[in-house]
Order: sequence, then structure tokens, then C-alpha cells
Amino acid sequence: MFTSLRAAVARMLIRIRNLKRSPQPSENGETVASPPETTAIADAVSRERVILAGVIQSVTFHPAEQSVGMTAVMADGTGSVVLLWLGKKHPPGIVPGAQVRVEGMLSKAEGALTLINPRYDLLVPRLLIED
Repeated sequence: MFTSLRAAVARMLIRIRNLKRSPQPSENGETVASPPETTAIADAVSRERVILAGVIQSVTFHPAEQSVGMTAVMADGTGSVVLLWLGKKHPPGIVPGAQVRVEGMLSKAEGALTLINPRYDLLVPRLLIED
């Protein structure tokens, strides 16, 4: 049991160390280091299933009477996409600055690329990489 736990912790520490060395996201549009299976937002095509990775730039909560849920804007340095969770007040871990990988059917709503109820994975827990 402890051997597999030790191996998992070692793999996580290696990933964190590699992410610290890779280009970090910034306000000036630098590209975010992405997992190899992801597509850059600029290259993503509407009406196709996509896997994207980036940094949450902003989060918007909607009033309960609108029953929309929550929206977030994710950017990767090549573009941005709106993430919309219908009926969810706050998906865990979705906060400004979080690095995420999202998957879903890409559409265009009001001129913006949008993923509705995307599956998501947090790439790095923010507290583990902050110095």
C-alpha cells in the first residue's frame, strides 16, 4: 500500500517540478504549457468534440432566479473559451488562476467559443506550486 502511495507522490512531485519549469500563464498572452493531447484554442473548430487546456481567467456567478449556473473564461495564450456549467453553483476548483483541462462539444454562442457542462480536470492544485 505504501509503495503505491509513495510512487504516486513521486510522480506528482515530478509533474509539479516540470510545470514550474514550463512557461507559466500571464496577463500578456504567453502560451500555457498544455498536455500533449490537447488542442490550442485558436485551432479548435466549432461543432467538434475538443480537449483544451488553459488557465481560468474569470468566474461569473449568476443569480439563482436566472438558473444559468456559473460561467468561467479560460485562456491558453492563443485564444479564450467560455465554460458554462448549467445548474451548478460552483464546480470545485474552478477559480481564477487554476490550470484546467476541459473536454466537450465546442459551439459558438453570441460570437464566443463555448463549452457547455464540460468535463474538467485540475492540472495542478494551486496550493502545491505556490512558493
